[in-house]
Amino acid sequence: MSVEKNQVKNKTLFEDWKQKYKQYESCDVIANPRTGKVVLVDNHTKKCTLTDLNLQKAVELPLTGVYSACWIDDNNIILGAFDHFKERQGSAVITYNIKNETTTKTYLGERFFVGPSRDSDEYCGFAYLDDDRGPLNTFGVIDYTRNKIIFLDFQNTSDIKFQSHWVITATTEKPIDWEAWEKTTEGTVQLCVYDVAANSYIIRDKALPRQAGMIISPDGRTIVYKTFEKNYINWEK
Repeated sequence: MSVEKNQVKNKTLFEDWKQKYKQYESCDVIANPRTGKVVLVDNHTKKCTLTDLNLQKAVELPLTGVYSACWIDDNNIILGAFDHFKERQGSAVITYNIKNETTTKTYLGERFFVGPSRDSDEYCGFAYLDDDRGPLNTFGVIDYTRNKIIFLDFQNTSDIKFQSHWVITATTEKPIDWEAWEKTTEGTVQLCVYDVAANSYIIRDKALPRQAGMIISPDGRTIVYKTFEKNYINWEK
């Protein structure tokens, strides 16, 4: 969808688009709104195609076992894939540069990729699940300034947010039964911030009620911590 002078100019519904191009009916459509390029992830073959909404040129990417894809900027795609998808073997996060046609592949156990979240030109965050339901335990940050991926293992995480190079987590203060946790508002958490750039980790608050969401300032220093009863404002000391 494009907007011009506060009016919708062009709008494309992916379901209508799939009806027009039935060969891609089983695909997830991930569009880059700035460039018009599209990644198609086939849910049957687990392969990826790079094209645009007019199918001017369709190129199959040299990747297999793909189940998730997202744009992280105009030239790079981040994907979740397994070497052997049916057996759930060889879990990897992959970055693919469409301009240089280069691939970077990083393995991490046998987990599922979730994300990503990108708030700056220097960092991109993503998460992994032990299975396809969660909870979140492992968080990764792609550090473009140092050309590396940093993996952070969290215990008892109830929420993770990524803001520039800050990773903000709410973690339960004792191990819990996750199925029971989803059905109650009881329990307390601590609010933690990991600074990727400085490689430092601090606990910003303890014994907070269970959260209903977080809002983070662009500099990562102010956190509006929402609960089911009231909100807290947490400032960096």
